[in-house]
Amino acid sequence: MCGILFTTSNKTSEFIQCFDTLSNRGPDESNVIFHDNFTMGHTRLAIVNPASNSQPIKHGEWRLVFNGEIYNNMDANTILINLDKYGPLETPKHLDGVFAYVLYNVSTNEFYAARDAIGVVPLYTGFTGKHRWFASELKALKFCEEVKIVKPGFIYSSKQRAFKKFTSDYPIPTMSTHLLITTKNILTMAVKKRLPTVPWGVFLSGGLDSSIIAGILTTIKLPKEYPTIHTFTIGLEGSPDVEMARKQSAFIGKRCDTIHHEYTYTVQEGIDLLEQTIYAIETYDVTTVRASVPQLMLAAIIKKHGIKVMLSGEGSDELFGGYLYNKFAPTPLALHEECVRKMNDLHYYDCCRTNKTCASVGIECRVPFLDKAFVHYAMSINPTYKMSDKMMEKQVLREAFQDVLHPNIYNRTKAQFSDAVGSKWIDGLKNYAEKKYKNLNHEYTYQPPQTKEALMYRDIFHGCFPIGEKTCKYEHNTVACSSSTAHGWSKFESDPSARSIGT
Repeated sequence: MCGILFTTSNKTSEFIQCFDTLSNRGPDESNVIFHDNFTMGHTRLAIVNPASNSQPIKHGEWRLVFNGEIYNNMDANTILINLDKYGPLETPKHLDGVFAYVLYNVSTNEFYAARDAIGVVPLYTGFTGKHRWFASELKALKFCEEVKIVKPGFIYSSKQRAFKKFTSDYPIPTMSTHLLITTKNILTMAVKKRLPTVPWGVFLSGGLDSSIIAGILTTIKLPKEYPTIHTFTIGLEGSPDVEMARKQSAFIGKRCDTIHHEYTYTVQEGIDLLEQTIYAIETYDVTTVRASVPQLMLAAIIKKHGIKVMLSGEGSDELFGGYLYNKFAPTPLALHEECVRKMNDLHYYDCCRTNKTCASVGIECRVPFLDKAFVHYAMSINPTYKMSDKMMEKQVLREAFQDVLHPNIYNRTKAQFSDAVGSKWIDGLKNYAEKKYKNLNHEYTYQPPQTKEALMYRDIFHGCFPIGEKTCKYEHNTVACSSSTAHGWSKFESDPSARSIGT
C-alpha cells in the first residue's frame, strides 16, 4: 500500500509535516506537486512496475494520486482510461480493485476523491478553515479542525460539494445451484489476480479462511520470480493457531515448495506494543486492538524477510455468516441482513486492522475474499446455505476446498483471531487494564467505553488523535463481533470474544 495526501491549501510547511506521517506506507519513493490552488503528494510502496509508475500522475489537465490495486489493468492508469471514457463521477463504478484516490483538474479547479466499495483502502477527509484535505490516514490530518472517515463506495465532487454513492446495493440472495464449483472458480481467480512479481507470503492463522487461501496457491501457477509459498503465523506459546497453521503448512507442503515461519510472543511483549499499535491502526475498537497487536508484531518480522505483499483471509466471515453467534439467526433472511450489516461496517474493523498494521511497516496486504466479483457472488447465495444452526459455519467453503485443507482444519470451528493466538492474551489485557484503572470514570460522551479495557484503548487513542474519535466505531453491546441487532438473537454476554457462546 501507498500513502496519499491532498489539500486545497498551498501552505508548504504544513503540508510537509502532514505528509511525513505517511512515509511508512510508501518507503520506496515520495513526490509532491505544489500548485497555487492545491497540493498533492504520494508515498510509494513499489509493487507493480517498480522502475516506473511514479505519482502524482499528470494526464492532460488532470492530476492524480492513488493508493490501492486495480486489477482491470494492474495500475493507476486504468483510472485515467476510465476517466476519459466515462467522466469523473462514473469512473469508480468501472474499477475492479481496491482504491482511494484524488483527481484534480488544473483548468477547472474541480477535484474528486473516491474510496472502494468495501473500504479495503482507508481514506479520511478534514478541514483547515475553508481548505479541504484528503489523506490515507488520520494522523496526516493533524492540523484539521474536523475529521471524518470517507465512507466506502462514495465519491466526493467539489463541483457539487457533496459525496455521491457510486455502488449498488447487494443483490437479492437467491442463488442455490453449482455453489461449490462456482465458489471454487471465482475465489481461485481472485487469488490468481493478486499474486505479485515481488517477494510475497501468506498470513496463515490456522483457521479456515487463511488455510483456504494457502491451499488455493497449491492449485495454480505461481509467479516464476518467487514460486515458493512463504506462510507466517504468530501466537502465544502453545496457542491453537500455531499448532493448526503448522499442520496446514505441512499439508500443502506435500504439493509444492513451501517455507513456514512460526513465531511466538509473550503477553508483556504485546502490552508493550499497545500504544504503537493504536497509533498505527487509528481505532479504539476492542476486538480490533486485541487482534492488531500480534499482527503488527508479525508484520514487522515479515518485513525483515524482505516480503512486500501478503495475502490474507479477511471478509469470509462477513460474507458467509462465519461468526459463531450466527448459529442463533432466527431465519435465513435475518442472517443475510446481518451479513449486509457486517460487510457495511467491515472497513471499521478487519479492513482497518489488516491494511494499517501492514502499511505501518511498508507491506501491502491483499484480501482475495473481498474481490469485487467474489463479494457479489457470495452475497447472492441463498442464505439458507449459510445457516449454521444444524451444520458447521461456512459449510459451502469447507466443501468447496476440502481437497486443499488439512482434515483438522476442515473440521475446525470458528475462533476469534485474538483468542486463537492464545486465550492468555485476552486475560492479560483485561488484568492489565484492571490494575491501571481503579474505576471506570471518564469524560467520553461519544461511544463511551463500558469496560476498563475499552477505556484504556480510548485513552491511548485520544492521546494520539484528540479530534478523531468519530472516525471509529465501538460497540459494547456485541458478542463475537455481532451487530447490536444480532446480539438480541439469544441471551449473550456482552463480550467481543466468542467464549460466552462456546461450540
